Amino acid sequence: MDLLTLSSTTWRGVAAWRVAGTTLEIIITQVGGHMAAIRLIGEELNPMWQPTWHAADPEQVKVGGYYGGIEAGLLSAIVGHNVCIDRFGPAHANEQRPVHGEPGVGRWKMSTQTADLLEFTVDMPLAGLTTRKRVQLDGNRLLLTHAVHNPGKTRREIEWCEHINLGQPFIDFATCDAGVDKIYNWHGEPEPLPRFPKIPSLGEMPVKEILAIPTPDQSICGDVVAGNVKSGSWSVTNPTLKRRLSCTWRVSDFPWLTIWTQHRSRPGTPWFNRERTRGMELTTKPFPNGSTAPEVHPSFQGIPTVCHVEPGQWKEHPIELRWEKV
Repeated sequence: MDLLTLSSTTWRGVAAWRVAGTTLEIIITQVGGHMAAIRLIGEELNPMWQPTWHAADPEQVKVGGYYGGIEAGLLSAIVGHNVCIDRFGPAHANEQRPVHGEPGVGRWKMSTQTADLLEFTVDMPLAGLTTRKRVQLDGNRLLLTHAVHNPGKTRREIEWCEHINLGQPFIDFATCDAGVDKIYNWHGEPEPLPRFPKIPSLGEMPVKEILAIPTPDQSICGDVVAGNVKSGSWSVTNPTLKRRLSCTWRVSDFPWLTIWTQHRSRPGTPWFNRERTRGMELTTKPFPNGSTAPEVHPSFQGIPTVCHVEPGQWKEHPIELRWEKV
């Protein structure tokens, strides 16, 4: 593993950490713990999504204001990759949790630092859990391991998503591949102007067409779909920029890949039909809905949709991201 250099910085005007190895550097925001950037040292090119709106402190924004409705806190700070733990989507009925759970709006702190490993943690008072982020770099590989601790005396069922959002210029004319063989349309409220409006809500969808990223000049569109994972891998390649971002993970940890395509189709604040992003989201639950419908719990199409954390235990889900020249 690389020896790591840690320094304080800012990103989009908010406090962040810079972690550098021999080949890569990453930026992690202190509020939300979002991975804002993964770059080759000395380069500016970053595959992670950077929203066009300005960043703000989630504690200072209000629901129904500039950052939208119940998702306002998350959207005020979101950038690049965020981890959704305890909830993937809005809170369940009669809950007060933030959209996608507390880690995306919480204040992370440094918990462990060694020569080649860093750990950050965030408390989740509403869920009664703790989330840990472990970072290691090895050449052009980022080894990223999130873990959840259950301090209680009973088994907990949680939702968990590694919500990886890619943005411009990297996604412009990029190609996408993933280890899925069947994709299903979300049965909830669709994105504005979905690409496949005539596909039955739970019907199988065309994998190649779904994975395709809309080009910058394509008509506005958007969709959220879920693919059942056969091999835990995806890659996005930009042949013009000669760069590839790839991701690998254990299928037993994340049996679903939620694919979010947002191509200027959301009109409301703070979106204003401006955002272009592709989400390649490793998840325990196929769709980012609220209370999970009985037909997709505890499995959907014969594939598990639940994740359990045993009492007094940590549960780890490691992933690997590789950012490289091609």
